[in-house]
Amino acid sequence: IHDASDRALGEALLRIPDGIYHAETVGDGYGEPFTIKLALTVAGGRLHFDFTGSSPQQRTPINAVPQYTRAYAAFTTKCAFVPAIPNNEGLLRRITVEAPRGSICNAVEPAPVQSRHVLGFVLQGAIFGAFAQCAPGQTQADSGTPPPILTFYGTRADGEAFVTNGGYKGLQEQ
Repeated sequence: IHDASDRALGEALLRIPDGIYHAETVGDGYGEPFTIKLALTVAGGRLHFDFTGSSPQQRTPINAVPQYTRAYAAFTTKCAFVPAIPNNEGLLRRITVEAPRGSICNAVEPAPVQSRHVLGFVLQGAIFGAFAQCAPGQTQADSGTPPPILTFYGTRADGEAFVTNGGYKGLQEQ
């Protein structure tokens, strides 16, 4: 099964012109924007995702570890090129990921990573942006990068801290 998945992805990727494709997305972050830069190399039925130039790791919990960044590369690749194959190790054989240590895509301790999903929304936007250049007929439209997620935090009049996610409705509930 792994070998069959690997072959299926390889055949799909061989239909894409070899080259280097660049994309960039910007996310709001918490108080300051962050940037994801991607240089996608397509060569001989393989993909190399290079996130060099992305923002440094943040003080807020939107950083990712390399496994998370690689998972988003694999997920978007499967969606674009082989949505019907089983999700297994065979898919990963043709994908390599490079992200500088200490960047938002490869955070190191003690960088917080609890809300890395925020980064995931922006990562997929950059990846699909690069795919749109090399395989426009197979790439879905961006579904909202960055997403409209609002977080409010502070201290209530009684001194208790609060945090809300979910935008206006969550604020009304406070």
